[in-house]
Formats: sequence, C-alpha cells, structure tokens
Amino acid sequence: MSDNCKTEMSEQEIKKVLGEEDTGCLCLSRADEPYGVMLSYAYLDGQIVFHSALKGQKLEFIRKNPRVCFVVSRHPTRLSRIIRRAAVNTAMSPWSAAEKRE
Repeated sequence: MSDNCKTEMSEQEIKKVLGEEDTGCLCLSRADEPYGVMLSYAYLDGQIVFHSALKGQKLEFIRKNPRVCFVVSRHPTRLSRIIRRAAVNTAMSPWSAAEKRE
C-alpha cells in the first residue's frame, strides 16, 4: 500500500470533493433487498440534494427504509472516496408540486 493512502479526509476536503463532483451512487435497501443507483446531485448549503420522479423504485425503497448510503468517488491521480450514511428527507420543491397539479 502506498504511503499516500489515508483512510480519513478532513471536513474541508470532503466539502471540496462534494462541491466539485456531480455524480454519486445512492445505496438503498428494503428488507433483505439491496439497490444502488447512480445519480446526479448538487451539494448545496452542506447538504447533498438530488431530484427524483414522483413514482419509482428509488422512492419505494426510501419509503420502506429512509436510511441510505451515498458514495462519491474520484480517481484523478489517487482515489478519493466519500461515503455518507444518513436518513433521506423527501421534500417536494414548489416547482415539482406545481408540475404535479398540471
């Protein structure tokens, strides 16, 4: 293993990577069934934000189990990987709420 390999990143390094990247893997599970989906995201005000259709497998899994793992990875010259575990807060933006009524 290389001497350049470190197991933890500083909070500043994490924020930098999350702000520079735009794709991650959302890892979900329900009962004993795992599900991972690549998606585009934005890092806004310290939160990872992504959009979703109003129906679909992703939301079905989140409704059954809001505990998720989100992985962002990059490999320019060395591997940088961020793994966050959290509960998902499903919030409908005014834009998507207006679109749903039409």
